[in-house]
Amino acid sequence: YHTRLTDVLRHEWAHALADRRPRLVQTKRFSSVFGGAYDSTDPVREYDPGHHLTPYASTRPCEDFAETFHFYLRHKGRLPLWLRGRPVIARKWGFIASAARF
Repeated sequence: YHTRLTDVLRHEWAHALADRRPRLVQTKRFSSVFGGAYDSTDPVREYDPGHHLTPYASTRPCEDFAETFHFYLRHKGRLPLWLRGRPVIARKWGFIASAARF
């Protein structure tokens, strides 16, 4: 598995966005969608491809947000066919889409 620099930058951009726009991630909706508060240090749950885009996404809600954000940008906001039928991921994708209008 190779990590592309652009993916790392997209991931870190999500953290920068959360830092600059804390109202985006300090909501009940965020906690509901990502399984906990943005700054929680607790793992959400064990890695499950139906719930997480990557194993790293399962480590903390903030990392789940950042991984979803990076995939959202990589795919220009269009949910890839291989992710359709995964309602938990689709819900996270929708959160990112609404954040783009924030």
